[in-house]
Parts: sequence; C-alpha cells; structure tokens
Amino acid sequence: MEEEPVSNETPETAPKGSDLLKRYLKQNKKILPFALITFLNLLANNFTANLFIIFVSTYLGLASYAGPLLILYFLITLISTPVWYFFGKIFSSMFLLQIGIIITIAGFFLVIFTNESNWQLYLLVVLITGFGVGIDLIVPQTELAEILDQNTENRLSQIFTALFSMVRKAAIGLAGGIALTGYGYLESKNIVIYQGFSNIMVFYFIVPLTIKVIVLILVMRYRINFHVSARE
Repeated sequence: MEEEPVSNETPETAPKGSDLLKRYLKQNKKILPFALITFLNLLANNFTANLFIIFVSTYLGLASYAGPLLILYFLITLISTPVWYFFGKIFSSMFLLQIGIIITIAGFFLVIFTNESNWQLYLLVVLITGFGVGIDLIVPQTELAEILDQNTENRLSQIFTALFSMVRKAAIGLAGGIALTGYGYLESKNIVIYQGFSNIMVFYFIVPLTIKVIVLILVMRYRINFHVSARE
C-alpha cells in the first residue's frame, strides 16, 4: 500500500487567501482583462437601458410608444440568443463577442440621425442593437466557465464567480447612478455639456458608444494576447 505524501505546510506556512488569489491570477492572466471587458460592456449597455424611456419620450417625442419599443428591444435580444448560441458551437465566444459589439456599434451609430421627424429610423436601431446585444447574454457565462474549468481549486472558483457577480452589479449600479443622476442634475441646472448636442444625446449616445468602442479594442487585444482564434 503506497503512503500518501505528507505535506510540509503548517498553519503558519500555509498560503493565505490573498496569496492563493495572487498565485491564481499569475497562473491565469485572463481573469482581470475579462473582468474589465465585462464591466465596461455592461456599463455601456446599462447607460442606454436607464435612459431608454427618457430618450424615446423627450428626444423622439414618442412617450406613448416607449413601452412597446422597450419590449421590442428585449424581444429581439432574447430571440437572437439562440442564433448566437448556434454560432457559439462553431466560433469562439470572444470572437462572437467582437462581432456582436461591431454590430451593436454600427446599429447604434444610426441614433445620431434620428429625431422627431424620422423616428422610424429608430426602429432599425432597436432591431440591430437588440440583435448585437444578444451575445452579451451568452459570452460572460461561457468564457468564465472556460476560464474556471482550468482551475481545480473549488474555493477559488467560488471566489471568481462571486467576483464577476460583483462586477455585474457594480456596472449596473454605476451606470444607473451616472446616467440618471448626472443627466437629471444637468437638466435641472440648465447646463449643456457640449454645444450642438442635447444632454440626453451625450448620455444616451456619445458616452455608451465611446465605451463600446473601448470594449471592442479590449476584446481584440484579449484575442491577440491570449491567442484566441475565431473558431473553436
């Protein structure tokens, strides 16, 4: 009968939780870049989500259609999820995230051409961006699962699962706080951030679009740094 190896670690010499965390971060360098991508992507998404009703009601003058348009957006997002899932069997999740972000940016860019007189163009924005954002419902879970599959320490898996839960909540909370509080404060003080653009366009269009472009760059760097190919 073989003897089990005896560990030389004592309570004093055993690695602490913080040391384990640092060691795992060194072993798997994908965690922090992916956490940043997830945070910024959710931040951009929730900027528009928080200001959707205000934008449609005040800028497009479609207060009575705000609810149906929001429902349409979420329906398109949900319907697109099985499509992204199908392609997820062929292509890597980060490649699909890159494609989804490009589609979202392209569709969302049309917002700059919308106004009360040609609000019908906003329907196209809803359809394109709803489809593009559908990938966001899949990638965080699949990519995180792939990263954690390389980890045999259950405790650390729980830590990083909790970390990403905190990242999501932080992005949602921060987006809501900045978008609604910031926009409301500027409007109450009659302050215009950028001449030629209303405050709602700055908060609903310029800020999230800028963040999405940053996320796209980070995803492309992620794929290059970690040699993530297009196909699985």
